[in-house]
Amino acid sequence: MKTLRETIREYGDTQTELARVLGVSTSTMSWKLNGKAEFTQSEIKAIADRYSLTAKEVKEMFFE
Repeated sequence: MKTLRETIREYGDTQTELARVLGVSTSTMSWKLNGKAEFTQSEIKAIADRYSLTAKEVKEMFFE
């Protein structure tokens, strides 16, 4: 199972770039990546679309 951080790196993205795309601050993105805050449904959808994640990958990444 890949983590979101691994996926971000795999696509040549940065935490800062993903934060910009999602419309959140870099500190909020850090909290979310460290499990201190949850991603919203719309953020999960945007991440899934950006990285072409399958339903299985989304489930593993965000719900397990």
